[in-house]
Amino acid sequence: GGSAQSHAPAAEPPGMAHNPVIVAEPEPEPEPEPEPEVVALVAPPLELAPPVPSEQATATPVQLHFVKITRSLYDSSADAEGELELQEGAFVVVFDHSNEDWWHGSLNGVVGYFPASYVEEVPYDSAPPN
Repeated sequence: GGSAQSHAPAAEPPGMAHNPVIVAEPEPEPEPEPEPEVVALVAPPLELAPPVPSEQATATPVQLHFVKITRSLYDSSADAEGELELQEGAFVVVFDHSNEDWWHGSLNGVVGYFPASYVEEVPYDSAPPN
């Protein structure tokens, strides 16, 4: 009888892989792009102080009748007494807009003056019922 010999496969020599040397060409300096004009909603500057709150200004909204509905375009903090703090997108009920710059209205049950330039008038139908 003949003994079977197992022939192990011959290990192949590692392939001599030729890695091409990539010479990075210096990139030309990119021209500085002009700054894009960011059209952000920036609240207009306020030059006038709100009118002095009258007795009506501190009355509860129930005693006042609204004349129009507006939506706030900006956030505005109440800096002075009698001012109304606005939140962007909030609906503000207007009671008195006889003053060109400062309207008198109510937001979230708070009554006060707010800059007329900070709000846009909206149709009554689009405002949520209080």
